[in-house]
Amino acid sequence: MLINGSLAGLVSITVSCQAVNSPEAVIIGAIGAAVTMLVSYWLERWHIDDAVDAIAVHGGAGVWGILAVALFGQPDWYYRQQKAEQSQDRFPVVVFLNVWF
Repeated sequence: MLINGSLAGLVSITVSCQAVNSPEAVIIGAIGAAVTMLVSYWLERWHIDDAVDAIAVHGGAGVWGILAVALFGQPDWYYRQQKAEQSQDRFPVVVFLNVWF
């Protein structure tokens, strides 16, 4: 669980690593680890076999990372869009990825 949490923190911060500062990166990583634990719990509850928690780590933390760009990212890095515009841009991406996979 410790390794999966660490890996989830890395996965979740990868999307926005150039647009956030260090304290925000720690927050994004910690929330990514919590999301991974939650997704892992639900996968076990629904009896979905994922031996190494790859769905939880890469899927759960990855989706959180995409959404975290809109919440924590600095507008200077993203064409000076406001956070609401960033959220509107990221939400269809998350929906598309969930439908695709």
